[in-house]
Amino acid sequence: MDNVRCRFFLGFIVLQLAAGCIKAQTIRYGSHVKIKHLASNQFLHSHDIKYKHKKSSGQQQVVAFANDDDNNWWIVKGPHGTVENHKAGETVQNGDVIRLTHLITKRNLHTHQGFPSPVTNQQEVTAFGELGVGDNQDDWRIEVEGGGPWEQDTRFQLVHVVTGMRLHSHRGFSNSFTENMQEVTAFQGQDENNGWYACAVEIPDDIIKLSRKKIRREMLKIAVVDFAERGNLEVPDAGLTVAEWFTTALQKTEAFDIYERLSLQKLQSEYNLQQTGLLDEKTMAQIGKVRGVQAIVTGSIMKFQTTISVTVKLIDTETAKIIDSADIKTKSMDAVPFEIDNLAWELATE
Repeated sequence: MDNVRCRFFLGFIVLQLAAGCIKAQTIRYGSHVKIKHLASNQFLHSHDIKYKHKKSSGQQQVVAFANDDDNNWWIVKGPHGTVENHKAGETVQNGDVIRLTHLITKRNLHTHQGFPSPVTNQQEVTAFGELGVGDNQDDWRIEVEGGGPWEQDTRFQLVHVVTGMRLHSHRGFSNSFTENMQEVTAFQGQDENNGWYACAVEIPDDIIKLSRKKIRREMLKIAVVDFAERGNLEVPDAGLTVAEWFTTALQKTEAFDIYERLSLQKLQSEYNLQQTGLLDEKTMAQIGKVRGVQAIVTGSIMKFQTTISVTVKLIDTETAKIIDSADIKTKSMDAVPFEIDNLAWELATE
């Protein structure tokens, strides 16, 4: 990638990172997430400081914090009693029971009856356990607004499985027992202070690999063609750049022997095709056969109204049939690099 395109695309990412929240990802088991309180826009936060207020449990504080730092990261896991990599890489769905493990201290988001919160005397919320191992009071059921998968920027509530209380916070309630940060509690009622959203998501490489055990039995020798562009993407050489990202992502799956990258522009000239950016499966198969590969990967990136979609196809060079295909859809170009690995794994698995 030349320096101009690299700076252009990195600019998208830097702007989002500077805001503390990167756009648009599906949240999977094993993801690292930052969560914000909807009403106050403060981060769900913990730190290695214990509660010391009257009748407290003495467990680790959980508060809402205005600033962005590493103590805002949580790991999404399966419920208490499941293996460490339970459903690793699978999408979290509305109604799933999950744990949130604080990334730095390895303690789980937790609540329990009989212990009042430090400011309002609602039910105390803490971080509990050691090295991610706690008890069944670490389990929360996620309720995604509108149902379906848990996605970044989508509103949700967390309902404590044992007590039925909802994770809750409220503006203006803090004191020295919360390090002067906003109190987080478990609340029996239903109101607007129960709402949260995930504002940043990271999926570690090891979680992606663990989630994809059914790699294709045969390592296919492939060529990758630069992606076609459709619609006003407003990004120079988007097809070439996304194809580069996708080639790297395919290599990480270890399911393909990548023989070469092919220039779409040169292929169009070589085969006397119009500059539509589109090549049919039969032509692609012929191109792959000439180059001695078993399959060819082609793709397109398209903008339609406010939606950007990236579609990829894996084409058998012997039969010209599509072996597999996958796609992602997002609202902004800056979300594309963060979904490329998932797209590659869709082709890598049977």
